[in-house]
Amino acid sequence: MIQNQLIIRDEKNNPLKLKALRMANYVRAQFIEAISEKQELYYLFYYESEFLTAKKVTKLRRHSLIERAFKNGLTFQAPHPFIHLLSTSNPSSKIINNKQLLRKLNQHFSKQEKAYILTFFESFISKKQLFNEIKDMFYEDRRGGQLFSAYRLIRIMKDFAPNHSLVKSLSSDLIYKDFAKMYYDRTKELFQEDLIEAEKIMFHELNTYGEKLSNQLEIDHRWLELVMWRSLQLKASPEPHVFEFLQFTLKQHFSEHESISVLEQLAQDVTYSPLQEHLFSKYLETNQVDKVSQLLKQNQHLLSPQDLDQISQTLSEKTPSELNIPIESLQILLIQVLKQRHDLAENLLHKYIGDLLTKHELSTIHKWLEPFREVCGELKVIEKFDRIYQMSEDLDHMQSLGELYYEFKQWKQALECFSMESELKPDEAKPLKWLSKTYLELGMKDESDAYQKMYIQIQKQA
Repeated sequence: MIQNQLIIRDEKNNPLKLKALRMANYVRAQFIEAISEKQELYYLFYYESEFLTAKKVTKLRRHSLIERAFKNGLTFQAPHPFIHLLSTSNPSSKIINNKQLLRKLNQHFSKQEKAYILTFFESFISKKQLFNEIKDMFYEDRRGGQLFSAYRLIRIMKDFAPNHSLVKSLSSDLIYKDFAKMYYDRTKELFQEDLIEAEKIMFHELNTYGEKLSNQLEIDHRWLELVMWRSLQLKASPEPHVFEFLQFTLKQHFSEHESISVLEQLAQDVTYSPLQEHLFSKYLETNQVDKVSQLLKQNQHLLSPQDLDQISQTLSEKTPSELNIPIESLQILLIQVLKQRHDLAENLLHKYIGDLLTKHELSTIHKWLEPFREVCGELKVIEKFDRIYQMSEDLDHMQSLGELYYEFKQWKQALECFSMESELKPDEAKPLKWLSKTYLELGMKDESDAYQKMYIQIQKQA
């Protein structure tokens, strides 16, 4: 089960427990919306899946990048494997203040990346302050003659504050006209030289640039974002090559458990038989028989002869406690096996009826066995259970009932029956003999020997 609990460190390095609500992936940025134990709302900020910081929300600015991300990006409601993978890939997440954030951006990111990341925080840092930070970087580049680098910052300011007079003035400056034309024409050079702007275009026009975006994510080794995009592709167009790409990425860069959790989530959103078959195969490999049964419930045609053999072997070799599955799931599995393998019916049902007797009412087991009567016909093991069901309240048949419980290895119930039979018929040797046998099965040798002596004594008197 995917958890939606997060733990990060606050500015004093104390653990802060959060419950994830939802997540958005939007043009290199990821945002997790979460709530604290005090019901305070937080946003966790990531860039290319790397944790930046977190902020407690007082008021979210309208038309902010976060708002656009949750409106126009890829969004996922918690609990979700993508939220879990993003948080667990950043185990040392700690909230830092604004000065520390600026220092981190200066140390680890280019000017363009820093400018873009700063726009994430307009609900938490003064928009004027953010704009001035980007503007200062722009003038620094322009003074240094780095006109293309300066123009890339103009593009970020244009997205961030399109109505600002300086932005309007700079956007129309003829010194940048060749760059402006390159962006307008969406030239090859644009996609090579301004990766952030290019990714904005690709992200918003996935039908046209989807494969180009996938290639860029792969080049950048942004595997989680690539899996998100491949999953979206499969939902929109469930085709073999899309599924193969997704499988390959998961296998190469994620654990088997992580891969299965992603595919399980996807299977809830899209009906695609190769996906179901792949999960079915994985569940069989890892003996997750409960999940096998759930898929069989949805699609019985998944079961191949080889799968049938593997399930049969698992049911035969594993103890009920090792399988640890609900009786409904067990019923589905057994029915599928016994439809084809009648020779296994007596042994398998004997084994699992015995286990059910320790956990469930007789009426529940009686109802659970109904479909097996149709699938398997007359079976001795079902006949024996039916006798238990019929005699359970009949004091005249305590001995027979006890022997049936003994056969199903239900030692406690057998003891109760033999003890009651011995009380009702104190001169009878038979219940004493069975009490001795049952105590021996329980490893209670002293009690077994005592009843054996009583049995021999009554036999001599007879």
